[in-house]
Amino acid sequence: GAYQAGALKAIYEFLEENNALDKVKMIAGTSIGSWNSMFWLAGLVKPPATGEMSAHEKWWKSVNIKGLVDFTKYFPLAKNSFLHTTPWQETFLDIFKNHPSVQQYLMKHLFDDPDKAMHFYLTRSNVETGKLEFATNNASLPKMERTKWQHGKAVGKEPVVPPEEYELIKKNDEADALERMKMAVFASMDLPPMFPYMEIDQKYFEDGGVVDNLPLRFGAGIEKCNLLFVLPLNASFEAEADHKSVFKRLFRVMNIRQGVLERESMKITRLYNEKARLSNPQNPALVSLFTICPNQPLVIETSELWKTAEAGQAFDLMYEATKKEIHNNFMELADPDWLRMALVNPDGTVEYRDDF
Repeated sequence: GAYQAGALKAIYEFLEENNALDKVKMIAGTSIGSWNSMFWLAGLVKPPATGEMSAHEKWWKSVNIKGLVDFTKYFPLAKNSFLHTTPWQETFLDIFKNHPSVQQYLMKHLFDDPDKAMHFYLTRSNVETGKLEFATNNASLPKMERTKWQHGKAVGKEPVVPPEEYELIKKNDEADALERMKMAVFASMDLPPMFPYMEIDQKYFEDGGVVDNLPLRFGAGIEKCNLLFVLPLNASFEAEADHKSVFKRLFRVMNIRQGVLERESMKITRLYNEKARLSNPQNPALVSLFTICPNQPLVIETSELWKTAEAGQAFDLMYEATKKEIHNNFMELADPDWLRMALVNPDGTVEYRDDF
């Protein structure tokens, strides 16, 4: 998450320099990406004054495990989690609800004018169905349809997304909307087995990354964006084999799985562009990706919530590298005809991968 946060700062500055912040249509987040998304949605990626840290950067550089989780008693065969996110949820309220100016900003930009609102998509995995679900403020989504095909014939229309697979958050009242956004964020980053399942409307959820760790379909398929800034965390998952630790072996399996999911999302985007070329060879609606990811070894992993100093290092590393890549290689990295990913090494050097 700290790596993502640093990259977001550089992306924000780039868009601001080019007067393009109002062109941003949507943001999608999975797992800790949903937490980072909230800072962008609330306008807290921008520093309050020149030379000062933004609320987003300040949070990552002062993160403390005591302010995030409570330890709970663990009883084998009786409980399936180790921690509670109660302090973290209180922090959410302190940042996004208890400051009137921040709350007003969120309500204005997300709900007051649905036609101009920036859309958010916060994913979560349904524990019982195994399907990816999400929360969104896209009021147009229930009206979106596509052709339904059976045996090669069009037989009518169907929803782009079945209504049971998403939660539409509306501004019934500000407190309710923010509470539902809070629940959506913590369901999205409900990392198993660290945290207990999140219950929403009598359904149980855990981390969205269990099903899809890089949710590109919202930008490409639903919003029809022509440019996506993509911030994977596990796409570079090469590492030496460990022969001693059971826990390291288990986490290695998890990292491989997450990395494969992220790389598959990149491949799906390539297929999306190939489909666009076949549908309209003269003027295909292609999507460009600017993709940057930390390379192994990482100084801080997703579950290492106690590493305050390392979180700051990760933030600064990705900020500097992303800023440099945007200014020096933006057109090459965002070329829709050559899908590539920049991999930032721990020393700040950058490698490139295009085997998608």
